[in-house]
Amino acid sequence: MNTNKLYCTLLFCFAIRQANLFSQTSDSANNYAIRKDVVDIYNTVFHRKNVMRSDTIRKVPGKLYPSFFLTPGYAVQSGFSVDFSNVSAMYLSKNANISSVLTYIAITQKKQIIIPIESNIFTKDNTWNFQGNWYYLKYPISTFGLGSNTIDANRIDLNFNTLRMRELALKKTGKYTYAGLGYNLSKYWDITQVAKNGNTYYDAYGFKNNPMSSGIEVAVQYDSRENSLNPVSSSYINASFLQNLRGLGSNSNWSSLLIDARHYVRFPKNSNNVLAFWTYDWLTLSGIPPYLDLPSNGWDTYSNTCRGYMEGRFRGLCMIDLETEYRIHFMKNDLLGMVVFGHIESYSSLPNRFYFDKVIPGGGLGLRVKLGKFSNTNLSFDYGFGLNGSRGFFFNLGEVF
Repeated sequence: MNTNKLYCTLLFCFAIRQANLFSQTSDSANNYAIRKDVVDIYNTVFHRKNVMRSDTIRKVPGKLYPSFFLTPGYAVQSGFSVDFSNVSAMYLSKNANISSVLTYIAITQKKQIIIPIESNIFTKDNTWNFQGNWYYLKYPISTFGLGSNTIDANRIDLNFNTLRMRELALKKTGKYTYAGLGYNLSKYWDITQVAKNGNTYYDAYGFKNNPMSSGIEVAVQYDSRENSLNPVSSSYINASFLQNLRGLGSNSNWSSLLIDARHYVRFPKNSNNVLAFWTYDWLTLSGIPPYLDLPSNGWDTYSNTCRGYMEGRFRGLCMIDLETEYRIHFMKNDLLGMVVFGHIESYSSLPNRFYFDKVIPGGGLGLRVKLGKFSNTNLSFDYGFGLNGSRGFFFNLGEVF
């Protein structure tokens, strides 16, 4: 088997199951007959004839359609990895937004184990929206201290295990508005400092071998997106207040405010190109969180902020991040696309948690490959760069934001 066909096999061997889940009837009436994804390419490469696929998801509400993929990965903080990925999508009713569950298992070159499960479930008529985010990480990570002015020479490598969990139940209060409550948990164990030499800033901050945060979240949201996997001409705003309490198991009482706002515009209007804007502002309002629970790039809910820098390169009591991305569809069949992105962020430190003294820029280019045309899910390949020669590749299942 030649190299190209071997690569196709690795990428599509699990995706082939999806092709068999859809009916073999003609569907020329809608644009899914024109659009292509990796399953269609698999069928073409391996000469699978007479396989017609239709938009069965919309015709059979409540039916789950999973897609499985074995893909290579790479990130600055982890090196190369092998990712076994799954994206499952369905409509719980004809009048509901698409519900999705994304997960993968990654084993990396730097001996990390990453297992996330991200869910976004809409009930009938979008009356309830249940959002879940679970992570298990066995993680060596580099950290450089607090604030925007940290230098590479301050690097400390930490080994740890962590379980992070967020479950949020939101009730529809208007056409696009929601309000609700949730629970957040982050627990760390077996924390060690690699090649530690004397007392470090991590020790000075307050070393705990098994820190834990546990708290109640109050959230309000505006969400006009029909498909959160790949939004078009819509907006999303989430404002959530988190109060961690000793009574719930936290090491300390501390609170934070998170503002996650996104806006998507077709540009030009008569095209499928999208101009996307994102701000992710993470503010520690009171108390002192465990060091690894402080706002940090790539440490957001979806591990996507600040492409161009290794995860955890910047950390502080507060973080402000502004990002924009232009998504270009240059193929009529929508199989491939590209993005151009840029961002700026800033971090605060003690003793003034709300003082931001430096802006950190970044940017890059990316390629998009259509994994599932019915759920409109892309595989994202990005190359980002930042200050002082920071650069690297970043992979993501679905759009970055």
